[in-house]
Order: sequence, then C-alpha cells, then structure tokens
Amino acid sequence: MTSLHTLPRPLEASRAAVTGVLHYVADELSDAAVSAVRPFLWGGALELATVFPQHDSFAYITAGSLDAAYLATARAALADPHVYVVLSDTRSPMNRLLSHLTHDPYNHASLAFDRDLATLVSCSGGNLDESPGLHPESPDGLLARPGAAYVTLSVAVTEAQKAYMIDRVEAIDREGTSFNLLGLVTKRAAKPNIMFCSQFTYRILEEAGAAWFEADPCHVRPGDFLRHEADHVTLGARVTGPPLSS
Repeated sequence: MTSLHTLPRPLEASRAAVTGVLHYVADELSDAAVSAVRPFLWGGALELATVFPQHDSFAYITAGSLDAAYLATARAALADPHVYVVLSDTRSPMNRLLSHLTHDPYNHASLAFDRDLATLVSCSGGNLDESPGLHPESPDGLLARPGAAYVTLSVAVTEAQKAYMIDRVEAIDREGTSFNLLGLVTKRAAKPNIMFCSQFTYRILEEAGAAWFEADPCHVRPGDFLRHEADHVTLGARVTGPPLSS
C-alpha cells in the first residue's frame, strides 16, 4: 500500500473532530435515538479518534494497495460465473455506530471475485495500519472482533462483466482512493474515487451492468443489497466469528 500523503494532527484535535461529527449526527436524530446510541458514541469515540486524522474526503490518499498476486488470483477466477457481495457486521466502532443509525444487521459491504473470498476488496475507513481507501480484505479480518458476522450474496455475471470489474478495480487502485467519510452524511462525493464501502461495491456492479437495483451509488447502504431480490442473486448462510463475552 502506498499512502499518497498524511494529515498529522494532535490527538486532542482528533478527539475534538470526532466529537464534532458525533454531535452533528446526534443533532440529526430523535431524542430516543440519541439515548440509544449515546453509550456507544462515547465509548467508541477514542478508538475512532486514533484513525480520524487520516481521513480526507477531498483528495486521494491511498494507492497501490492491490499487488500482482491479488490481481492474478482475481483473473484466475474468471471461469467462475459469479462475483460475491459480502455484507458484514465487523463490530468496529464505525460499524457499530452505523448499525445504531441504520438499524441494519450489516453495515459494511465488500466485493470478491472468487468463491473462497481470497479477492475480497472494499473502500474502508482505515485503521492504525491502513490509510482510508481501497484495500484487500479477508474473511478472517471481517470476523476478527467478538460478535462479528457476515453473509455472502452470489451474483451471476458473464465473464466479460467480471473481467471489466477486475480491470476497473485495478484502475481505481492505481488512480488513488480515499474513504468518503463526509458522504455518509452529505450523500455526495468530492471526487470519483472517494467512496464508502457500499458506494464502491455498487459502483463496480453498476458500471459492469451487474447491479440488480437502480440507485445513486452515494445513497446505497449495505443493507440495500439485501432489500432488493433478483433471480440471479443467491444469499448464502451467515458466518460468525468468536462469540461476545458474557
């Protein structure tokens, strides 16, 4: 992974920025909803603050995350007439916040080109080891936190559609990406490759003519992939990680 640039900020400023975002979100909610999410908001704010300074919703900050081995594995799966949309509850602070706001069971979306999900990829908010933007993922990574889970949607596609999607993901990774943090609220993107997870997943499907519902990518939530059914889309079993401690 190549980080295009960093945005150094003191921890106190980071905390203030996160607090501001959480207050903004709270202002958009009913009193009952605020009461429901308040215990999480302040419990998860410090962890969010550690990665918040990395975010830039106006410029690309990550490029070259997908190496030659990833692309070779993706192209080796061209004979499989499916792509796979993985919807997960990773139990990360951002994921838990979004679950309170959306009331959906899964609040992260990823795309894979092989049945074993070795080519899982998405635009994520980053962590201490990764800058926000496009990165390869793994099933084990999605399930790393206690209580995490995911489901997989198998989407029938042509070989040409699948090849196009792989080429587009490679091109986007080469051009540079960032996570569309502001877009979670504004439903807009400052530049084409500034995307949140479901925006990225839907965009790739839509550009290849493989999306099974019509939407503005900036308005697509992970739960929308489950809310729309199609004959060529099959829902797999729920996969769970380590249980929550009692």
